[in-house]
Amino acid sequence: MRKSPNKLIVSLLFLVGLILLLLWMQGVFHARVGPQAVPIKSTPIQGQLYTVSLKKVWDWQEAPGLVASQKQPQVAAQTMGRVLEVRVAPGDQVKSGQVLAVLDDAELRSRLGQAQDHLTSLQAQYHQAETDYHRFQNLLDRKVVPVREFDQVRARYETLQAQVQQARQAVNEARAYFRYGKIVSPGNGVVAEKMVDVGDLASPGKPLFTIFDPRQMRLEAQVGEQFGPVVQPGRPARIAIPSLNLELDTAIDEIVAQAASSSRTFLVKVPLPWRSDLRPGMFGRLYFNGQEHQALLVPSSAVNHIGQLETIQVAAPDGINVRHIKTGKRYGPDVEVLSGLQAGEKIILPPGQTS
Repeated sequence: MRKSPNKLIVSLLFLVGLILLLLWMQGVFHARVGPQAVPIKSTPIQGQLYTVSLKKVWDWQEAPGLVASQKQPQVAAQTMGRVLEVRVAPGDQVKSGQVLAVLDDAELRSRLGQAQDHLTSLQAQYHQAETDYHRFQNLLDRKVVPVREFDQVRARYETLQAQVQQARQAVNEARAYFRYGKIVSPGNGVVAEKMVDVGDLASPGKPLFTIFDPRQMRLEAQVGEQFGPVVQPGRPARIAIPSLNLELDTAIDEIVAQAASSSRTFLVKVPLPWRSDLRPGMFGRLYFNGQEHQALLVPSSAVNHIGQLETIQVAAPDGINVRHIKTGKRYGPDVEVLSGLQAGEKIILPPGQTS
């Protein structure tokens, strides 16, 4: 049996009224929509308050770089030989003349022995020739021997004299090569890299170690050629080494005049202070051409991130409000607020942090 149209309309009206009554009881028709603030609870404010204010900051251009040493020689063998000992490892401090590695010197020792034996033999012949020379010279003065016989003795004496000099030079060279059997440090420093192990064959010119001087460290950064007019020696700069949490003010020291055609950059060198934990190859950033301006800063730890949204807790007369903000650059522990806050407002810092 079908319902009449009037009863259907009444049922629908009753259902709509019931829905509106439920919505009214939940306060939907009494909610206020603010432009920025979202109330949480009307509870007393707890925690440290921080007053937002404008501060002077510096904007810098940035260039990536690597830590290097002004003195970073590579140590190579000067003769060929099998490596018998390696006495240092990366990170070891070494002194000038300290032995880093030892080569098999059997062949060098044999060469030195042969040169010394040859010199000894020539010296014996030379001493005999010298005695004959002086004796024949006396005989010639007394006209006992002919001049031709004396000339032969003198020629042998002078020939052996020259041969002894050559043999002495050969012994000195053999001694020098013998010393090459020990690879020594060219100066004081720290071993940055070891490229050899026991049993390897060392050859002249092949690098075995890299030594760096930790007292002469610097940051070498590639700067775009468009900044050439503003990047000059003596200009103020700032350095950051993220792995060491190190930031410091400095000045540009040296610029390599020739730019790299492939990357359209040129090399800028900035000195670093001595630190025991600085190592060549560490990543760093060079900041240059700073410009001062006013920025609204808040501690970066006070900013909450929910996906792509950034919010901050703001102290209000009725409690704590959550404010949507937009941030910009970081300046140490602080971050710039571009919109959503005004100078003089108070925000809530995380527990344990003070302003």
